[in-house]
Amino acid sequence: MTDPLQDVLAPAAVERALEIYCQMRDCDHAERVQARKTATDQVFALIDRGECNEEQLVIGALTHLKALERARAIAHAPKAAPSRPPTLSAKVHAKS
Repeated sequence: MTDPLQDVLAPAAVERALEIYCQMRDCDHAERVQARKTATDQVFALIDRGECNEEQLVIGALTHLKALERARAIAHAPKAAPSRPPTLSAKVHAKS
């Protein structure tokens, strides 16, 4: 016996999430493949937790994809130089 959640609902939610995500970002083929895998994993995780509303599955997949995108952006952001405390001479000149 087939499970309609896994055989019908999950693929539909993944495709819808992927369609929306790739409209927001101009995805190349590699990004689309990775987004599909990520969305699929997230949709099945949500189904395993009891979610069976297609809209909520799509939203969950999109939210997860966006969170990963933000995390990658933060990880690849240039590191700011550590700020140095003012030197003694700078403190003296500031008091003058």
